[in-house]
Amino acid sequence: MSDQSSAQRKIPDRLDSPLKSAIFSWPMLLLLVAIGIFIANSLATPYFLNPWSLSDATFNFTEKALIALAMALLVSSS
Repeated sequence: MSDQSSAQRKIPDRLDSPLKSAIFSWPMLLLLVAIGIFIANSLATPYFLNPWSLSDATFNFTEKALIALAMALLVSSS
């Protein structure tokens, strides 16, 4: 009886290795999706990795990124 109770106490969905838990986590999935989207966009159009389009995107996005960063810090602190 004690062997069955100790076997039943083990949580089957817990990953034993920290490396396994890092690989099979949501942030890793999001990183892989972002890399996949980046590769798909770079193959879809030759202008995606153009220095002009990258600088234009970062110039137009800077103001919104600073506001989003401040809002994320505000939400996470409360």
